[in-house]
Amino acid sequence: MEQLKHIIVDAGQIILGLVMHGLMLPLVAPVLLVFWVISLTVKLLLYLEYGPGTTKCSGLDSVWGVETPKSRPIITIMFTLVGTPSIEKVRKNIKSKLLDVVEESGEYRYPKFRQRLLRKFGYYVWQIDPDFDITNHIKLVNLGNDDPSSYASQPEVEDLPKNKAPWKITLLDSGEGRYSVLIFLHHTIGDGISLLHLCLVALADFQPSSELSLKEQEHPFTSHAVHNP
Repeated sequence: MEQLKHIIVDAGQIILGLVMHGLMLPLVAPVLLVFWVISLTVKLLLYLEYGPGTTKCSGLDSVWGVETPKSRPIITIMFTLVGTPSIEKVRKNIKSKLLDVVEESGEYRYPKFRQRLLRKFGYYVWQIDPDFDITNHIKLVNLGNDDPSSYASQPEVEDLPKNKAPWKITLLDSGEGRYSVLIFLHHTIGDGISLLHLCLVALADFQPSSELSLKEQEHPFTSHAVHNP
């Protein structure tokens, strides 16, 4: 009897839900249609004015695109490696393991690293940077006696390249047989954990493998990081 009662209650809730959806549909449908038409119009305008290299951001990208002086959606990653920094090798690794990785379809696997985040027609859009140059995004700074953490905490250090893809990597050379890597990425490129893993793999001289020893898994960049011996 109790089971039958639950079945009747569940059936009643389902019927009530269907009725409510039916009543709301005439009100919601026109609003959704208007938004769909606006979105389609913006996509068409972007294509006509800028060509296929400019696309409207997804909803989540648009949320993270909102930026104010007090709220900047920038992910900051900093870690220290053993060795002497080689900016040429870092650029080569980032290029081969991140920028130039292509899918079977011929498209870049991580296209946002080559695109600019702009605002057009009231919407955030991704646009291929026609003048993309990796040297604008990866630089070497000789700190001397300055503390890497103090350098990284300066507000202007966080600024991303203007009118360029929203990311940068700075190698901080302390001249003590070790150096720090400072990475800034706009949150529209991806979530923090995924980007951290992606950047670490791209910076390393090895590919992650289950065959690595426990010691190497715990401290993979101590012995395998990008550096000059």
